Amino acid sequence: MLIGSAPTSPIGAVAPKRTRGASKFKQCDVTRAVKAVAKAGAEITRVEIAPDGSIIISTSSMVGKPTDDLDRELAEFEKRKFGARQ
Repeated sequence: MLIGSAPTSPIGAVAPKRTRGASKFKQCDVTRAVKAVAKAGAEITRVEIAPDGSIIISTSSMVGKPTDDLDRELAEFEKRKFGARQ
């Protein structure tokens, strides 16, 4: 081996096996998904990463709550008019 050169492997050497497979998701993917759900106004209660790399975000019942005065007034009107049928 020459000084300053990269070490070489013998011809036919087998590379060590990975103990885990390659990651199917990245931290930025999770961050992006969580920020999008939070921006939509949902309260995040749980984030799961499935073995296939899919990101599952669970939210509380805060989704669909009125966000402004008009929505709040409409919800109150519908509650008075229709009762608990909704």
